[in-house]
Amino acid sequence: MINEKEIRIGNWFHHTQQWSTMQGHDTLDYFDFKWTSSNWYQIGECLLSLEVLEPITLDEDWLLKCSEKISGMTPNPWNVDFAFRIKGVLIIPHKGSYMFHWESGNTKIEYVHQLQNLYFALIGEELVLQD
Repeated sequence: MINEKEIRIGNWFHHTQQWSTMQGHDTLDYFDFKWTSSNWYQIGECLLSLEVLEPITLDEDWLLKCSEKISGMTPNPWNVDFAFRIKGVLIIPHKGSYMFHWESGNTKIEYVHQLQNLYFALIGEELVLQD
């Protein structure tokens, strides 16, 4: 279950309901959807509940929707074959998840909404995902 404090408008999540009001707009996968301000009202009206939301695991497919894949990096202190770059910020594969690397440090990220939230906090812009 998602912690409601992690939800920001524009975050992508997965829902586990067999039907949902989410299908038909802003969907990349049948059960994946982009959180909008109207979703807060749907929770109040019992059309959607936090119990049916799951984070989307960050994987290479999701990273390719918002970044540039780079290989043969030099220097390569992380000893990886490839990484992803979003506006100069590196996202590096690390033990089944990814590390968000910027000038002042590294942060482990496992889910799409964590990448979106961290990117917004550090860069001050929404992370744009391509369908």
